[in-house]
Amino acid sequence: MAYDEQYEVVVIGAGICGLSAAKGYLQCAPQTNLRIIDERQQNNRWHFPFSEKYGISYGEHVTGEAMYQYLCDYADHLRLRLQTKVTEVEKLEGKNAGWKISVQTLKGKSSLFTEKLIVSAGLTSKPLRMTLPGQESYAAPHLHAGSLAREVPQLASDPKVERVTIYGGSKFAWGSVYAFASRGKEVDWVIAKSDHRSTWITKVIMTSPLRGNVWAERLVTTRFLNWFSPSVFGGLDGGGPSYTAHGLAARSWLASGRTDHQARLRILTSFAVLNHPTSILDFIVSGQVKVYREDISHMSEHKIHLRNGTDLKSDAFVASSGWEWRPQFGFQPENIHAEIGIPSKNYSEEDRPLMIAKPMPKSSYPPVAHEERKANPLDILNPKQAHYEPQRLYRCIALPGLAAQGDRSLTFAHPNNISHAIKDELTGLWIYAYFNDKLCIDPERDIGANQVYYTTALY
Repeated sequence: MAYDEQYEVVVIGAGICGLSAAKGYLQCAPQTNLRIIDERQQNNRWHFPFSEKYGISYGEHVTGEAMYQYLCDYADHLRLRLQTKVTEVEKLEGKNAGWKISVQTLKGKSSLFTEKLIVSAGLTSKPLRMTLPGQESYAAPHLHAGSLAREVPQLASDPKVERVTIYGGSKFAWGSVYAFASRGKEVDWVIAKSDHRSTWITKVIMTSPLRGNVWAERLVTTRFLNWFSPSVFGGLDGGGPSYTAHGLAARSWLASGRTDHQARLRILTSFAVLNHPTSILDFIVSGQVKVYREDISHMSEHKIHLRNGTDLKSDAFVASSGWEWRPQFGFQPENIHAEIGIPSKNYSEEDRPLMIAKPMPKSSYPPVAHEERKANPLDILNPKQAHYEPQRLYRCIALPGLAAQGDRSLTFAHPNNISHAIKDELTGLWIYAYFNDKLCIDPERDIGANQVYYTTALY
């Protein structure tokens, strides 16, 4: 079959993870014919310091604006183009036979061939939209938190917008609440009762009785915090200390001195830092921001109705409802979705036992569900929403089915937690070793089928 272009390695995505994966790979094999989708020419010039022109001093929080400008400059420096859209990826028949990539450019459609593929398309590429009953009669702005950078200035300057409703408990929700409260708007913050808890937020510099001031973003990468990790792989992490830290000390400390509205935040899910000029908690204490731990029933004209009967006046609604976590392009053929571990609704009944029940038999008997919390809270509002199997990757990078078969032609590189950006370049080195059979392990023993599926199920 004729292709418009052919490469040894193609990286889909020119964000932090994609650039780092490509950099790590080329450090090991600079002669590789590698292309980053959207790139005009490969020139291997990777050193691009975060200079003083971005207005950030050492130790200060790197703002979204500064990071965005840095990545734009990085892209210009490497002569990357951002007008190419991947529409489909197809695995060619045969072990390590390569991949066909269909793309859409300003000039039309074309196809690429690559021997090895690194997918780094990101986890926040497409907003997960909420559809609420009565939404058509709301008659006020209704937007996703991901568009705040564009929408906040206009809404904040609109005198008709006096009270804003924020839905969700993620870091995006915290940022949305602060964006409007700091501009003088009254805010009703709704965290669904059926949802998980809100994000744990702390100051950038925390005060420790043992070490004094501690930089929070550095603290989460220390060995000590292994005790707080839910990972099942760290044999030396310590299950007992972890449970004690999470279940007793932390909860009793957090429960002290909270107002009623602060209590409804019910913190301890994910982790983030307070990077705003002033404290968001001051708005909660003053009553300018009110927190509601309840599900939304429906919407009507300039009102949000909660299931407990509370009606909230609302001049704008911001949903921090997450992102589409499935690939933004199709993988073909569809019958390999389980083998490559991508989010999919095409798993067969034979695939599910292979991925879960066989390596972990007890998972066939799940614990009793919590009466209030749901695995997918938006299903209550969107019962017709398609259900996708979660992503299942070997070591969060490689494909379980193909790895078990000895096919090392596709990996994923994207962030999984707050410290992942630090590990991106190491990920690039690991991917190089994995692609080229240079891992210091016995393939027959350490990444045989049983071990791969067992490890993947644990993740």
